[in-house]
Amino acid sequence: MSVNIIGLNEIQDSRYATKLQSTLGNYLGSYLLNDNHKVEDRVEDQTVNLLKECNGFLAENHLPKLCEIYDVFGLEQDAFIIYQGVVNHLIEKQQDQRFEITVREVK
Repeated sequence: MSVNIIGLNEIQDSRYATKLQSTLGNYLGSYLLNDNHKVEDRVEDQTVNLLKECNGFLAENHLPKLCEIYDVFGLEQDAFIIYQGVVNHLIEKQQDQRFEITVREVK
């Protein structure tokens, strides 16, 4: 599995960004906190379904898939890459909004 950077850039600005942040954060937390790195089937299914939904959204917009979903092997690597990209983008967006508010207040 691998993450497509074009798909990632597009999905970061979509309505899926916060869903990915929440769902992938839950998946990664479950993976890391379990001694056997076993994720509950429910959490894994939610993650895979959301990634498929994101791929469908990108396909509708004639963009490359976010990632290929062959099976769940390697899912944790892609989940981490996507999660990191989405979270960084959301943080930057929030900081930009705070800066704009501060600038407006100063004027």
